[in-house]
Amino acid sequence: MKRPTLCNYLLSFLATLLFALSSAVCSAERPAYWHLAYKPAKETRVIDLPTDLFAVQLIAVSTRKQVEDFVERHNLWDMTAVKVSRDGKPLYVLIPGVYKTRADAQAAVASLPQSVQKLKPWIRPLAGLQDAMRSAVKTSYAVSD
Repeated sequence: MKRPTLCNYLLSFLATLLFALSSAVCSAERPAYWHLAYKPAKETRVIDLPTDLFAVQLIAVSTRKQVEDFVERHNLWDMTAVKVSRDGKPLYVLIPGVYKTRADAQAAVASLPQSVQKLKPWIRPLAGLQDAMRSAVKTSYAVSD
């Protein structure tokens, strides 16, 4: 059996260090609105999250393409779009996250690009958004986007 050399130990240590650093850098590169967001223990749909949380609504538009264009135009990432119904019509609501407190949601808004902050994002109770999502599920639409 060959004994590990100092070189092997150093290579192993460096590989571990590089992995740890790259993980930290990737996490640090994420925007503050992502870090502030509520993260359940397991992946959960927005409609199934606790109702006492807050959502930050950036836009509500009629097509997914409009959501994608908005995200690209403002260089956003890690966003969630949910389908809702308003006055019987489908809309796509773009949210950067769901937050435990209104203060966390306000901090998330403050971390968004200025071009998005100028649109005055709506901090809303998650329960209301979930109701609108349930309404969209109950409504059937004749025309698809």
